[in-house]
Amino acid sequence: MRLPSAEQSTELILAAAEGGADIIELGIPFSDPLADGATIQHAGHVALEQGMTINGCMEIARQVAVKSNVPLLFMGYYNPILSYGIERFCATAKANGVNGIIVPDLPPEEADPLQEAAQQYGLALIFLIPPTTPNERIENIVARTRKGSGGFIYCVSLSGVTGSRKELPPHLHSFIERVRSYAKRFPWQSDLVSPRRNILPR
Repeated sequence: MRLPSAEQSTELILAAAEGGADIIELGIPFSDPLADGATIQHAGHVALEQGMTINGCMEIARQVAVKSNVPLLFMGYYNPILSYGIERFCATAKANGVNGIIVPDLPPEEADPLQEAAQQYGLALIFLIPPTTPNERIENIVARTRKGSGGFIYCVSLSGVTGSRKELPPHLHSFIERVRSYAKRFPWQSDLVSPRRNILPR
């Protein structure tokens, strides 16, 4: 499988924006992407082999942001962000047109340093909620999202790694409604819950 270059990736992202994408997620490659399936693992491995770095991802974001108003989110693991420097990462991301960050391996209970830096620079830190999440934890994540810089809750439609599926899980509707029951306590709840992850092939 031949993967696009950084330049081709920029063109594809802009095409998605022109095609009506509401939000664009830019993945930062990592050597140990435990939450991702084979396709994204392979893509990340090839990207790293070809020299892609956080700064390279920042440059792609910048090139997209100057030509599009579609919100950009970085999806990346916590270790590279820590190595880069939390405040430096948030400041550089904001300066290059990024609107928010998704960190799949960062528990909300340990997210204070990154959330504080994200708020300082006007970035949304997007938290994920899998179907097995207890109600108390959902309430905590909703509260964290409420005090953040915009954003939404990223509902993980099923447990396990990402990948294509032939059908949606039967519990998805009740799961989304369970999360919304907590989000409805806030006036902006209609924009809060996003059941995106694992629904479309990846």
